[in-house]
Amino acid sequence: MNNSYRILFDLLVTHTYFKTGFCEGLTYKPSKSTSELMDRFNLKVLNIDKGFQFYSRGKVPFDTFLNYITKATEHSYFEFNAQSTDQVFYQYTNLPLDDIKTLLFDSEQSHAEGDFIVLNQQFQKRSANLFTLRIQFSDILMHLAKDAIGHYRIDFSSRATKWQYTIINNSQEHYNELSIKSNSEVEFDSGKEVVLNNGQKAIAFTSIGDNIVLSQIPKHTFDLVCTESEMGVKISRILFKGLPMPIPSQLQVIKTNTEMSMVSPIYIYL
Repeated sequence: MNNSYRILFDLLVTHTYFKTGFCEGLTYKPSKSTSELMDRFNLKVLNIDKGFQFYSRGKVPFDTFLNYITKATEHSYFEFNAQSTDQVFYQYTNLPLDDIKTLLFDSEQSHAEGDFIVLNQQFQKRSANLFTLRIQFSDILMHLAKDAIGHYRIDFSSRATKWQYTIINNSQEHYNELSIKSNSEVEFDSGKEVVLNNGQKAIAFTSIGDNIVLSQIPKHTFDLVCTESEMGVKISRILFKGLPMPIPSQLQVIKTNTEMSMVSPIYIYL
């Protein structure tokens, strides 16, 4: 960015699903009113992989500049709309699935965490956008009065679900006792026989206890183990080492009369 531009504020977006810790695949577009302000007053957006930075140009003091915009246009905030290039963002993100709405983040609703102003999550009528961001002029001026820049942050967290491995035996072998073992404290039930839509029988193992958090990279290792008895001694061997993680797009929402549970199914063929 040319030195004649000065930063007004910046935005950082985090997400615990991604390896980097930052939310990937977001695009930002100023609203119609903010776009008009940008054209009129020579404002610029610089997109970065973690969010974006917003700049103004000129030597006029910030407070004079923003007060002038308010009087000249009656606008009191900058507004941006964000969209995700990932169609399954809602599946791996801890957001409501039964009543999807557009998120709203406004600098008026925020709290401080270290050097950042964390924007609180709100909801508004659903639109084509993932979220709308509003940065109030009054908040920008408040930071400028302290000779500081507003470093805003939005935090997203991963969805946690029950993981269900369904084992489909297409081989000619008979396995006496199957189980799923973990390298962590995550446990699975002893499995139950299920019938698939095609009429084929299978065994489904479902995680028990706390739900497992979805992530871009594996955080747990699960193995499919077969235990057999030979001469009265039980011997275990690994049939499938490193079972795959679930695919977020295959998330299943199961509703009962009392609760709603989210299950991530994974199908394993032997």
